[in-house]
Amino acid sequence: MIEAGGELRLGTEGIPVDWLVVMHRLPGTAMLEKQIKSSAVEYQRVTAAADLLARFYLDAASVRLSGNQYLERLREGIDDHYQQLIDYSLPEDRVKRVRDQQMTLIEKHSAVFADRAKAGILVEAHGDLRPEHVCLTEPQNGPSWRSGTWTTISARGAGHGGKKRWIT
Repeated sequence: MIEAGGELRLGTEGIPVDWLVVMHRLPGTAMLEKQIKSSAVEYQRVTAAADLLARFYLDAASVRLSGNQYLERLREGIDDHYQQLIDYSLPEDRVKRVRDQQMTLIEKHSAVFADRAKAGILVEAHGDLRPEHVCLTEPQNGPSWRSGTWTTISARGAGHGGKKRWIT
């Protein structure tokens, strides 16, 4: 939308004030969760999606963090997830037990985690790629996430500050 002469208009000269996006509903039958529940998973598509994601993340710019920064980010994430699960009224003792196990793992292997940060192999990633977030469809313009086709995999959820990431 453009502001031109005090009015909002589409496709004219002026100052952009907002962006419009054309969206299409993803086919429910192509959602991985539905395919799993109906025992209709096409494993070659899952493998292709995994390969696609692997290439995407290999090409992603790395995040520069010190070992201590990375460890702190991991700890904060575990604490945030713990609080979210408690807010869902899940049994606090069970959730706390899992959180404590995760924290113990981080402390026990802190050097391994810190070395990942030092090696520069960390990327910003969704981290919440569950079956209900994956839609397996045929790419329309080839299997490239840079092609402008955004249909092969949708990774959506609350990660990245609420932003949705669409990958082909």
